[in-house]
Amino acid sequence: MGNGTGNGVGNGAGNGVGNGNLTISAADEGSPPTATGAASGAPLGWNFFHALYCVHYIDSGGNQWTYVVPKETPGNFFFTENIRYWADAFRSACPNGSLVAIHVTNSSGTFDEVQVYGPGF
Repeated sequence: MGNGTGNGVGNGAGNGVGNGNLTISAADEGSPPTATGAASGAPLGWNFFHALYCVHYIDSGGNQWTYVVPKETPGNFFFTENIRYWADAFRSACPNGSLVAIHVTNSSGTFDEVQVYGPGF
């Protein structure tokens, strides 16, 4: 699993190949963002799920939140705030129910890498 983009989607950074998958890591846009997480926390390491649906919300302060709900655990969700490339990855997975992999780095669900597989890319 290398850093890169698939089919020209993303910011063009990394060394991946466009074979139907999208990989985005924190290194693709500088320092790791801090506004990521999971509603009920998540196990450390890679978490895999199919995107059931996404919600994009702009709060009164102008912050843009994107939520993705896993088909396998619809009572939980992952979110990102003001991080366009991860929001775009989530939203691209939702229309097709694509497989999403999120690398979780702490017990609150903070993640540093997102991968999308399947018909979304």
